[in-house]
Amino acid sequence: MKNQKGFTLIEIIMVIVILGILSAVVVPKFMDFTTDAHKANVQAFVASVKTSLEMNANKKIIDIGEKRYPKGNTVTDLSAFFDKPPKDWSTEDVNAENADLIYSGDGSNFPNGIIIRYNSSGGSNYSLTLITAAYGWEANIEM
Repeated sequence: MKNQKGFTLIEIIMVIVILGILSAVVVPKFMDFTTDAHKANVQAFVASVKTSLEMNANKKIIDIGEKRYPKGNTVTDLSAFFDKPPKDWSTEDVNAENADLIYSGDGSNFPNGIIIRYNSSGGSNYSLTLITAAYGWEANIEM
């Protein structure tokens, strides 16, 4: 028994403690990646909607001589603005002026979904308002 090789119990416990501390610090940083990815998806969609609305309004300048934004019930057809409507996004007609842009996500991470209300404000202006957001974070919606 003079030449035994291996780790002592104290050494093994210390390694387990160090691994526990590292995992407690590192794992939460990786857990936010999913939420951050969904948030980036929402922000990219909002930017695409803004660009599409501006392009549509600029086309109206050529067609009718004034800048006009589409009514809410026109926005409910996302294919009018996108070649292929984005995954997990849908729309719902609220009334002639308003439409809700709804992100369902994967359901488990975003059980409440995200709703962004589009308001055409009589056609001369528009606004995007965050109605509900999962996990309490807010998408950056600026006009």
